[in-house]
Amino acid sequence: MSFRKVEPDWTPRNKGSLYCSPACGMGCTRADYEAALHDGAALAKQMGPGWIPDVWENLGWYYNVTKGVVVIHPHIFRGQLLSYTAYFNSIKQLTAQGGTPEKALVDVLKKAKAMHKQIIQDLTVFIGVKDK
Repeated sequence: MSFRKVEPDWTPRNKGSLYCSPACGMGCTRADYEAALHDGAALAKQMGPGWIPDVWENLGWYYNVTKGVVVIHPHIFRGQLLSYTAYFNSIKQLTAQGGTPEKALVDVLKKAKAMHKQIIQDLTVFIGVKDK
């Protein structure tokens, strides 16, 4: 007897006010999805040119923004925005939290600048530092 691997279905379905995929099953709403789209786009705009929002579902709708090797992720608990984490995903993942996305970004970039020349190439994509 052979078994076939079945991939989970992450395609959201409309059912009244719900907008949820079978793989999630939480009962996510269309309003939550639209809020994540809106908030992701607003964060990308707040951060400036080149930031790309991403929205996904996994027991709720979530978002973050990416530019180069940096991802900024908001921390939301019970509908309240608590803080942001900026991930600098280069040779070694660096993180920093802040009360605003700009503060998290500044702190994670300080850590990145302290690392070796190996990451300068990634920094040039993000902050325009030339490799000399």
